[in-house]
Amino acid sequence: MDTQSSGQNLAPLKKILSVQLCRIVCMLMVIFNHTLNQFYAKKGFDGIFAKYWNLLNICAVGTFFIITGFFLFQKKFAYAARLKKLLFELLLPSAAVLLAFIFLQAGIRCENAGFSFSLQLKEEFVSVGKQLLAWNFSGAYSYLWFVLAYTEIIVLYPVYFLLCNENRIAFLARRLLLALCFLCLLAANMVQLFRISVSVPDFTTVSSNGMFVLIGYELKRLYDGGKLKGLRVSALGLGLFLLGVLLGAAYLSVELYFYDEFTGYWFHLWSHAAVCSAVGLFLFFIALPLGDRDFPAVRSAAAAGVFVYLLQTPIHSVLKFWGINSSLYENTGVFSYFLIGILCAMCSFLLAFLLKYVQNTAVCFVQKKKSQ
Repeated sequence: MDTQSSGQNLAPLKKILSVQLCRIVCMLMVIFNHTLNQFYAKKGFDGIFAKYWNLLNICAVGTFFIITGFFLFQKKFAYAARLKKLLFELLLPSAAVLLAFIFLQAGIRCENAGFSFSLQLKEEFVSVGKQLLAWNFSGAYSYLWFVLAYTEIIVLYPVYFLLCNENRIAFLARRLLLALCFLCLLAANMVQLFRISVSVPDFTTVSSNGMFVLIGYELKRLYDGGKLKGLRVSALGLGLFLLGVLLGAAYLSVELYFYDEFTGYWFHLWSHAAVCSAVGLFLFFIALPLGDRDFPAVRSAAAAGVFVYLLQTPIHSVLKFWGINSSLYENTGVFSYFLIGILCAMCSFLLAFLLKYVQNTAVCFVQKKKSQ
């Protein structure tokens, strides 16, 4: 998702090729995450393979938030411009895709259950309306939690801006929040791992998503100081990423083979293993010695990230409804996981490029009208 700060009244930031590549990889990880989690319930090796392999993908959205923090804090405050960018580049596209997805879900459920389309459509709108009022998407729409989380971050931008000032009080407050947030998260993870019946106190004022944003800012400070360059840093990032994956695998194994249950707890961003992987993945890419070269195809793919994210779940729903997923699985077994992911990625990117072109054309048209 292209969360790099830009737009009216915002100073342009240099495009960094390694970050663009990181965005694209994270988009693919999201798609494969939502592919593999469809097969968690499979018996034997197929279900186990889907669970363990998917530990490679769960850090993707955390890395997106790190990228947000990396680019978000410039010298200009520009709060109004950020709200405007949020509205036109995320909320309106999300609303358009959500509306189309509601009609799609109503059609699919109408076919599966035999209800009338109008009745099912009404139920979908009522359900989505309740989810919006609760500020919590669920069911088929649960993947849109990112839209709500990113909206919270931009609305609270003045708070984050104060925390990310270069003065001693802001420095201490930021580091204190990061430490408390990670310690609370770690404590909650250990309570879950050992099944301890206690309530973990939360001393933080930012969510785990906000923690990723603050981590992104800290990494930006290191990057500006020339400390995040070279293959050694890239190798360190790869090591951190794999460490997070291995920790997740170890905790999942305890859950599966010691407690004989599967909760899905370790497949979310509130795991310290996911934090480790997200930081490592970003470090791996940001330290790659790729220079300032510009590749239009890479730039276009990275810029289409919002639409790719918004479209991939509806496309998964269509593939599943048409029986493509089950047919591929019956014929190719676990290899179908990769075939379905590749197919969904191709469709998501192609549609995202089309919608991004329409969006850019509309923006150019409006700007032309204003200049006349």
